[in-house]
Amino acid sequence: MNANEIDDIKKVIRNYVTAVQTMNFNLVRSAWDTDGHRWIIDPDTQEPYKMLSASHEDVIKSIKHSSGPSFTADIISVEYTGTAAFAKIAWHSVDETKIGEINYILLLKTKSGWKIVSKNAHRF
Repeated sequence: MNANEIDDIKKVIRNYVTAVQTMNFNLVRSAWDTDGHRWIIDPDTQEPYKMLSASHEDVIKSIKHSSGPSFTADIISVEYTGTAAFAKIAWHSVDETKIGEINYILLLKTKSGWKIVSKNAHRF
């Protein structure tokens, strides 16, 4: 494995984490492919629920702005083969809500570098 590729993938993941923590939508757009999607199980129906990627304008407009980070995140693992990569990250709330989430993130290497194309999440 090429350490430079792993570093580049981790940089995209860190940009995504920072973007979520600071509500920096330009940074979100730099990390996500515009056609990317997020998947999570709907807590009411227990069925998969597909959300638009965080880079879509409709999602950006719907998000309430906060004054500071409410979550921390750790990169658990990163793997890649050629132009496809996988990262696992764990999110944890910094307040008393004790909400956490595990993300399995898929990335592809495009002409402009690594981009997140899919995120599957488990919230607990």
